Amino acid sequence: MLKLMRKIPGGTLLFPMLLSAIVYTFAPNLFQIPGLTKAFLTSDGTNYVIAAACFFSATGLKIDVLFRVLKKQGLLILAKTAICVGLGLLFFNVFGVSGIWGISAVGFISVITSTNPALYLALSNQYGTEEDAKAFGLVSLICVPAYPMLIYGLAEGTAIHWTPIISTFIPILLGMIIGNLDEDMAEFFKPAVGILMPLMGWAFGSKIHLLGAFQAGLQGILMTVLYFLVTFPPAYIIEKKFLKGTGVSAAALAAIAGMSVSVPSLIAESDPRILPEMVQAAMAQITFGVVISAIITPLLVKKVVGKTKSTIKEK
Repeated sequence: MLKLMRKIPGGTLLFPMLLSAIVYTFAPNLFQIPGLTKAFLTSDGTNYVIAAACFFSATGLKIDVLFRVLKKQGLLILAKTAICVGLGLLFFNVFGVSGIWGISAVGFISVITSTNPALYLALSNQYGTEEDAKAFGLVSLICVPAYPMLIYGLAEGTAIHWTPIISTFIPILLGMIIGNLDEDMAEFFKPAVGILMPLMGWAFGSKIHLLGAFQAGLQGILMTVLYFLVTFPPAYIIEKKFLKGTGVSAAALAAIAGMSVSVPSLIAESDPRILPEMVQAAMAQITFGVVISAIITPLLVKKVVGKTKSTIKEK
């Protein structure tokens, strides 16, 4: 089974995620058994698994490596944030909260800000450099619901909540401290990130409703196309032209996370103008994007890797 999963780009994450999505689509209450089962096999464990992966990946993040990671992935994340804020402002000013063609402001921002950190980690481990994989903690900062809420707040001019972002920093900081103080501990924790991949895949899959994805219709297709147009080309150009990288990080960052499905309802709590039907439509559009990007992004990364190898051979 493991050999089969490793043949597919990001397979150690995608296979469990697909299996989990199937289970939770047709039997959502199967593992709702209070105690260890619920904590282990439902979305309740998602934050813990992400925090653990942040901690373990950060133990290998040395101070000198940190600056290189900040220069590369940090710049890519800043560019993504700037693009998202700019497009969010444009969307609000032109179309308002209700949006256009069935795509609301909350749906638009929830999709374009999304990044699947688990898929990023799986693809970075498989195709990227060691530094790409160690950037997982940094990438996790933009996967939490606080990030799209931050972008929505900046675009609309509302208050910004920093607590969830600070909360994400803590396990990263602890991991860095332990890894830099003790080289043996860093080496001990090194295999843990790979081991967490199937668990992370299951946790993310538990938030995906496959039937709901097909309810998105044309809007879901449009949003997914917009997502790839907004996220991949600018990041790829920055990484290849300015950072002289392979483009793997830019491609691996272009995937919609299952966690983003919860974002519209969270934003709606602070903005009464967002109607329930807008939330439902946005959730369907995000779910569609999660499913499609889980297929397209690994293929995109593989193509980028192939293009890089052919360029090296030509030189």
